Amino acid sequence: MLTFLPLLMKLSGTLFLGLGDSLAAIIGKKYGTNSFFITGKTMEGLFACAISLTISFMTIVLYKGMDI
Repeated sequence: MLTFLPLLMKLSGTLFLGLGDSLAAIIGKKYGTNSFFITGKTMEGLFACAISLTISFMTIVLYKGMDI
């Protein structure tokens, strides 16, 4: 169905979320002290996920030479 998209664009969502969620879990378990009330997830894990997603996105953009 999406045969016109390059492979990198197809896999980038999985790459971003796989890396971001894994890093959030590792950092949240090891360094997390400030947790959200309902979910129990930590703010440190949230920030680690956001930073890793930003770095991954910028790497793909720079690698492909796209304009943001």
